[in-house]
Formats: sequence, structure tokens, C-alpha cells
Amino acid sequence: MRKLLKILAYGLGTVILLVLIVAVTIAPAVKYYIESHSREMTGRKILIAGLHLNIFTGSAEIDSLRLYERDDITVFASVDTLALQIGYRPLLHHSIDISTLRVIGPSITISRAGGKANYADIAAKLASDTSKSSFESVILGTVQLRGGNVVYADPAGGRSVAVSVGSLNTGHDTLRLPVSAYLFDSLHLSQVVLNVVMTNAAAAESSRTAQSPAPPAKPMSLLIRRLLIDDSRCNLTDSTLISPCRIPVSGITISASDVDPRRENSFAIRASFPEGGRLDIDWKGSVADLTNQQIMLNLQNLSLPLLSPYCLQYTAYDITEGNLNFISKNIIRENNIESTNLLDAYKMNVGDKHGDLKPKINLPLGLALYLLKDKDDKISFDIPVKGNLNDPQFSYSGIILKTLVNLMVKVALSPFRFLARAFGAGGDKLENIEIDPLQTDFTAQQYRQISDVAAIEKKKPDMTLALTQYVNMKDGLRTFAVYKTKAAYLAEKFRDQQKASPTYEDITALDDGDREYGAYVDSLVLLRGVPAQGIAGDDKILSLYNTDSLRIELGRKLTRRNDILRKHVLTSYRIPAKKLIVRTADTTTLASFTDSPRYKVEMLMQGADSSTSVPGGAKKHAKLPG
Repeated sequence: MRKLLKILAYGLGTVILLVLIVAVTIAPAVKYYIESHSREMTGRKILIAGLHLNIFTGSAEIDSLRLYERDDITVFASVDTLALQIGYRPLLHHSIDISTLRVIGPSITISRAGGKANYADIAAKLASDTSKSSFESVILGTVQLRGGNVVYADPAGGRSVAVSVGSLNTGHDTLRLPVSAYLFDSLHLSQVVLNVVMTNAAAAESSRTAQSPAPPAKPMSLLIRRLLIDDSRCNLTDSTLISPCRIPVSGITISASDVDPRRENSFAIRASFPEGGRLDIDWKGSVADLTNQQIMLNLQNLSLPLLSPYCLQYTAYDITEGNLNFISKNIIRENNIESTNLLDAYKMNVGDKHGDLKPKINLPLGLALYLLKDKDDKISFDIPVKGNLNDPQFSYSGIILKTLVNLMVKVALSPFRFLARAFGAGGDKLENIEIDPLQTDFTAQQYRQISDVAAIEKKKPDMTLALTQYVNMKDGLRTFAVYKTKAAYLAEKFRDQQKASPTYEDITALDDGDREYGAYVDSLVLLRGVPAQGIAGDDKILSLYNTDSLRIELGRKLTRRNDILRKHVLTSYRIPAKKLIVRTADTTTLASFTDSPRYKVEMLMQGADSSTSVPGGAKKHAKLPG
């Protein structure tokens, strides 16, 4: 019996020794097999710094695994540490049960060169593998990831994206491989950092080599009961601009429950911008059917200087200060969008225009912004958008931008008309004050118009009110000659009748067909030695005067009316003298002016370039005086 026990003890010891030898030698053997057969499995070289296996506990740990590019020098993907613990019993039921999975420092670099991705050969290798796994499911207990990052570089497309993940945790997950069904009880990502850089592409996107469409993928079933991404940030860098733009977004949080691409889901996104800006986005829809969705966006207190590089690119102006609120509500049904967009900017100002730049949108932005502001220094727009997302001509952002630009151009070209309408004064009626070229005072209606004009100027005190007098000089000289002749006739008649000197109303009321007046004109013509027959009435009268002298005298009359108007505006409405211009249009302009006489009302701003309409004539481009 003793001898038998000794033999059994010896045999058991031998078995234990063999098991220990296998336990000790299996890890190096597996490591050697993976490295020596890596090209057969993936088409790439794989190196592992260390592999630790414990066949008794079912645990494994890999140190510094590196998958190389095809050049065998550059690392394509790597992981610092990968550790897991697996249960043996579920293997008998064709299931893998990983109680814990810990991944530290995973990294992958994806790039495109010549229109081909650097992972194309691996994808082709895996696609050609017709072997089938006998495992039906993977059960994950606890998954922890620390310090992962993904880099995507596309020089031809002009962009690069880098993503790093501080931590990822999941729990109680089931992956059913044959039916592509994946259930995650919870998925929590934290400290995700996304860096997006846009550059001027070396080649156009369309120049890439056409690729055959991929075969339709097997329908996938995905359910995430609780999804949370928090404490994350994103840096957007646009280097395609004259002055690169960098917009940092921090405090990003994305949360959702029961995420299923086949059903309708709701996502809540929150983020922060520098200087107190914040963004709230609520999205409702199905990832599998984006033709129907709802997007509610609320952007508050965005510092506008962050967008200055874009403003400089398109208008040649820098944004110096201001903040923006933008609320957008979008309903999409069968790809038809109905959107309401409320834009509210406060204290938005720009610097001087960069004269060395050629902007895509040429407008006096500083003037337009000043005109659009209300008394509280705010600018508000309500921009509705409608259209079909499948229409190649439809552009959501393009519609909003075009609406804003068209409004600003319209405002800058006709500032007074815009202001008059904005303040309910009727821009079409106030933009021109009709006058009689010979009147020496203003009518009650004209005084009311002047009062309304002055009230508008006082609401925009940084602008200069310009009242420019226009008359048709050809008709004006003829009318002035008739007026002078009638005045002389009535003065002589009233003197004989011992009446007071005739008034302006008496003179203008005299009928051109009055016989006594006609005889008086004929006598003057005969006295000058000019034949009276064959000459029309006004031409007959005009022949009595020297045209140059008449023009000088009429010019004095226009100047005297300007002086009366200027004095009235300064004294009655207390507008600063430096903010008021009362003038007569220049001689060249008057020579081509053919409309009725008037004062053209304009609001001018120092340093603003504008196109000023000349009533009845061509457009005159000039730098507006201040």
C-alpha cells in the first residue's frame, strides 16, 4: 500500500509539474505564434512586448501590442496594455464571458493617400477570410478604457481629425455575433477631446479615384440603455481663411436613453464657449430615417470676435466686440424642412475696412450694423427657412447668409429709407421733400416733413443728416424769368393802384393768359427790339434776360433757401452743426437733373462707402462725408 501511494504521489507530482511547465511556457509560445503568423492573419507585422497568461484564473495581459503599416516601420495601431479575465464554462456553450476588460492607451492612425485608405489591405484580408467562428455571443461584465486616441488625416480632402478619450466604461453588455445584435447596459465616455483642422486641400475632393460601392452590410441591432458623454471638448481650426479661425468648445455633454438606430431617439447636447457662451441642442429622430426629425438649437451669449476671421474673409472687416444669441427650431418631414430662426446680436461692432483685401461681399458693414441697431444697441432678425433637403440648390446656411447680406446691402444703400420705415415714418414720403424752386419759405406740410426727418436723425446721433437741394436748371431758369416778369408787372400795377408790394402768392396766382400781362410782356419785347411774332410765351419772356445773370440770381435764391432751412433745423431741433449738411447739388449734377425740384434726404456716416442715388440722374459713387 505504501508503495502504491508513493507511485500515485509521484504520478500526481509529475502531472502538476507538466501543468506548471505548460502554464509557464504557453505565454511565450502564444506570443511567438502571433508574431510569426501575423502576416497570415492580418497582412501586417505585429509585435508584442510582453504576454502574460494564467490558465488557472483565465486571465491574460498584453503589454505594448503594435500593428505596423505595410512599410513595417510606421505604427498603424497600438495598445499599451490590454488585460482581461475570461470564464471557461461559457466556452462549452459557444459563448465568451469576459468578466473584466481593461484597455490602456489604444491608438490608431488612419490616413488617405492617393484616394486610398491605409487600412484597405487589412479590410480586404478580413473580407477574404471565409472561416466562421463557433462562438455565438460575447458577454462583457465590466469594460474600462483609459487614454485612447484616433487620428484621421486626409491631406487631399483638406482636413484632419484627432480624437482622444480620457476614459470609457461599460457594464453588462451582450454582443450576439451571428445576428449582429449588440446590447450595452450603459456606455459612459469622459474627457473626450476632438480636434478638427481644415486646410486648403492639395486636390479637390472630386478628383479622388472612384471606388466601387461596398456591398450592403448585414442589418445591425444596437441598443444602448444609458449613453453619457461628459467633461469633453472640441477644438475647431479653420486654416483655409486669410486669418486662421480657432473655436474652442468645452464642457460638452451628450446624453440619451434607450438608443436604438431603428427607432426614434432623443439626444440632449450641451456645450460651452469662451466668455460665457453656451449651446443647447435637442435632437429627436431616427438615425435610420433622417427624412423625419426635429432639431431645436439654442445658442446664447456667443462672443462674436470668435467669428471675426470669417467676417474678415467675406467682408474685409474685423469684428471687434459683440455677442450673439441664435435660436433655431427645425421640423423636417419627408425631407421638407420648416425652420424658424431668431438671431439677436448685442453691441456688435467692426473695425476699419482692410483696403488691401478683396472681399467676397462688398458692403459698408459698419454703416449697416449701426443702422440696424435699436436704441439698446441690439440687432434682431427673424429668418424663416423652407425647402427640400434633397434639392441640390437648397442650402440652409446659404439662405440665412443670403438673407442677412441682402438686408445689409439694402440698408447701406438706402439708409434713410430704412430708418424712416423702422421708426414708422414712411421712408418713401420722407426720402424726398418736394419744393417749388422759387418759394422763399416752407409750407406747413414741408415743415412737418422736416420735423420727422430731424426726429429720425436724433435717434441715430452718430450719423450726419444731409439735405441736398435739386432743381431742373433748364426749367428753373425759365420759371424764374416768368416769375421775375410777373413780379415787375404786378409791382407796377399795384403801385398805380396804391397797393402794397405783391406777395409770392400774388405773383404765382397771376394767370399766364391774362391779357394785360400779355400786353406788358409784348411791350417789353418790342422795347428790346425783339420781334414778338412767332415766339412762344416763355421763350419770349426768357429773351428779356441774360441767361448767365439769371443763373447767378437763381443760385443765390437756392442758397438763401438752404440758409433758412439750416437755421430752422439747428434752432428748432438742436441738432449739432457738425451733424447737419444743407447744400445744393453740384452744377454738373443739376445740368442732368430732370425730375421735379426737391430736397434729397440722406443719412451719412463718416468713413462709410456707399452708392448714392441722384434723383432723376445717374448713380454717383462717392465717399460719404461725416
